[in-house]
Amino acid sequence: MAEDNDSPEKNKQLDDRLNYLESVARDTVARLYEIEKRLGLVFGAVPRELKTATRDERADQLSRLRAAEEALKSTAPEKQAAQKEQHTTESRQPRETSGRSEQAPPLRPARVPDQPGHIETPAAPVQPITAFPPTPAEHSKAGTTPTAVFSEPHVAKAPPTALHPVTPASRAEQMRQPQTLRPHEASQERPDLESRIGGRWLLWIGVIAISFGMAFFLKYAFDNQWITPGWRINIGVAIGLAFLICAERLRGRYPIYSNGLSGGGIFILYLSIFVGFNTYALIPQLLAFVLMAAVTATASLLAARYSALPIAILGLIGGFLTPILLSTGVDNEVGLFGYIALLDLGVLALAYSKHWRSLNYMAFVATVAMFAAWMISWYRPEKLWTTITFMTVFFMIFALLAVFHNVIKRRPTLWIDLAMVFSNALLYFSLSYELLDDNHHGILGLFAVLVSGFYMLLGYFAYNRDREDSLLIYTFLGLAFLFAVLAVPIQLDQHWVTMGWALEGAAMTWIGLRSGDRTSRYGALVVFGVAVAHWFRVDVQEFAYHANEVFLPLLNRRAISCAVLVGALAASVMFYKRMKSNVGEEERSMFSGLYLLGANTLAVILLSIDANDYFEQAKVASSATDHVMSVGN
Repeated sequence: MAEDNDSPEKNKQLDDRLNYLESVARDTVARLYEIEKRLGLVFGAVPRELKTATRDERADQLSRLRAAEEALKSTAPEKQAAQKEQHTTESRQPRETSGRSEQAPPLRPARVPDQPGHIETPAAPVQPITAFPPTPAEHSKAGTTPTAVFSEPHVAKAPPTALHPVTPASRAEQMRQPQTLRPHEASQERPDLESRIGGRWLLWIGVIAISFGMAFFLKYAFDNQWITPGWRINIGVAIGLAFLICAERLRGRYPIYSNGLSGGGIFILYLSIFVGFNTYALIPQLLAFVLMAAVTATASLLAARYSALPIAILGLIGGFLTPILLSTGVDNEVGLFGYIALLDLGVLALAYSKHWRSLNYMAFVATVAMFAAWMISWYRPEKLWTTITFMTVFFMIFALLAVFHNVIKRRPTLWIDLAMVFSNALLYFSLSYELLDDNHHGILGLFAVLVSGFYMLLGYFAYNRDREDSLLIYTFLGLAFLFAVLAVPIQLDQHWVTMGWALEGAAMTWIGLRSGDRTSRYGALVVFGVAVAHWFRVDVQEFAYHANEVFLPLLNRRAISCAVLVGALAASVMFYKRMKSNVGEEERSMFSGLYLLGANTLAVILLSIDANDYFEQAKVASSATDHVMSVGN
């Protein structure tokens, strides 16, 4: 009976303890849930009933706890051991109270949002909590207030993984490593000859064939008077515009074919406007000029928009042919050169934005050709200063071109860039000398100094902006030295052409050795050949001894130009000797021997012809004296 009486009391005590543990667990989980919510972590499977207990609930829990403690004090020690064993057994089984599970749902590990460079690794297994909170009786024995004590869960370490986080540094290191193309990728990057012929060459051949076919058809129709002249021009313009519209519509799917259609449309528009002006006189000159300029601008815009170099070349050709095709036989220097200057600026701006160097060279050649053709046909002395002004404008445009393309953009200088720099400088100075020599010879020395100072400034700017481009820097400085040296013989009325070629050869040799550029060194050999040929063909003949002239051996204009040429060859030999580490032994021995042989040969030839002219002068003087004496007798 005693056991029956103890059974309800024991159950009540166990129920109180379980309620107490449940309240502690619920409070702890609720606090953890609030913490995770504030940290922004994802928390899954949280019962909706988890919340912090109110004040009344806490008071009720405390009263029940005290009642349980009083009951436990009167319980025998052996009963306490049995209760502990029974409590342990029951706590491991799920027990429902008020329609819900006593066992709290397992907490899922929070998932950290994906971050760049983060590689998720498998989560380590978490061991279950084995410690159990102390009983209220144990708290009372220890003299402490009951608190929930949880042991830290034991987290097993995850096995080491071979994956490493991808950091920006490692990603940059991977980007710096050379990428190897697979065979099929290499074939896509470099189309073979067959694809170029079928995809590009035949396309342009077809466009040209269609254009010529249209021209012959229209000519046949015109010859048979099928179409009036006005409608002929309208049909040509309509066909050209149709080509451009079709090219625009096909641009997305067939870019190569659309470029061909655009080029054909531009060509047909040029042809239609020219025929309307020149053949039928239906379009006035000013209107035709404006229309052709508009077609050129359209070609430039299409080339810039679609990165189509062939269209840009077609626009360049059409732009320079426009003044020739629309010429009426009347000179208009300001209008012609103003148009060419604007055309050069537009073409060079397009080449600068698209990195098309070929447009620079073609624009330079076309400008020189147009200027030379005008000089031959229309130049008169009264147009001197207008001509010098436009020459200076063109010279500045192409001189600064190397600065914009090579210095500011930091592109490596090629041999063709140097060729254009040298050609621009020499053509400008030579033509200016020829124009100013007759009536303004006294300012030519100052003019050479000004050109030298201009190239000195370019060299200084290139040195401060891009010191790695030593080839261009030495070229600018070499030209500055060349014109500074030429200022002296020009001002002293010496024959400077041979001297100029000789000094340029020495400067190119020095530039080629300092910068390690073989093209400049081989170019210097060609320049020396031109200087030697000019000395034999011009200086030897023009400055030889003539009757009724005083001839001084080694102090005449022929000897001075030859001395400069010999000195330039000797200086080149010295450059090869001092900078022999910058060139191969074979080239050094060959060029040094050739220059040394040329210098000695020229010196011997000069001494021979000067001695011959001196004795010829003495012979003439002796003959004249004998003649005077015979007449006197």
